[in-house]
Amino acid sequence: MKLWLAAITGFVIGAAIALSVAQVFWMRAFRTAIPTTLQSLEDKQQYSCMISLAALDQLEKGDQDHAKSILAREVASYYQHPVGPADSSQRKKILPYIEAVRAKSSALNEELGKKAQ
Repeated sequence: MKLWLAAITGFVIGAAIALSVAQVFWMRAFRTAIPTTLQSLEDKQQYSCMISLAALDQLEKGDQDHAKSILAREVASYYQHPVGPADSSQRKKILPYIEAVRAKSSALNEELGKKAQ
């Protein structure tokens, strides 16, 4: 009976130590990951804002062709150089929309026709 009690006590103490070590590791990982993720979201929002601002500025100046070119360049970049997996489900949903707009937009068609850099 004493052997079983010693084994159970050893297991409980070992599990408690393992959980405390794992908690220290995961808390450190979470403390690192959360600010990095927030910074990434902030960067994406800022980039999107700047592209939209540039296009809006060109539209306000009456230069529709340049505004279309700015927007088409961004779409072409996504189309030709995806950052994530090229066969992701989200990308597969977006590509038909790009192709549909490409048929109507000379600016997008021109950007997509340029040699990929």
